[in-house]
Amino acid sequence: MTVKDLIEKRAKVWDSAKKFVDEHENENGVLSAEDNEAYESMEKEIEDLTAAIDRQQRAEAREAELSRPVNMPLTERPVKQTEEKTGRASQAYKEDLSMADIWFRRSSRGRSLRDWMKRMW
Repeated sequence: MTVKDLIEKRAKVWDSAKKFVDEHENENGVLSAEDNEAYESMEKEIEDLTAAIDRQQRAEAREAELSRPVNMPLTERPVKQTEEKTGRASQAYKEDLSMADIWFRRSSRGRSLRDWMKRMW
């Protein structure tokens, strides 16, 4: 049964219990022993339905929680950073170093500037 069905069933049982009390009370508002037993069984059914409703609502909430995605999927392509780098990471530094390497190779019979720097340091 769905939660809605259980709630509707509980409402019907409650209406019948109220109607039962209205019909079976004596002038003092007291039920007979047999009628009291019948009313208590109706109350027990209402409590059982309430417990079933609560249990099913908790299960549905847990199911909804567990079926959510753990993290958000990527929906767009990552954007390249357009931030200008500075220092040794800059494009101007790389261009100057490659020009210096070209000059060094010409003047030092083909040795690399990077190799020379490694030996010196």
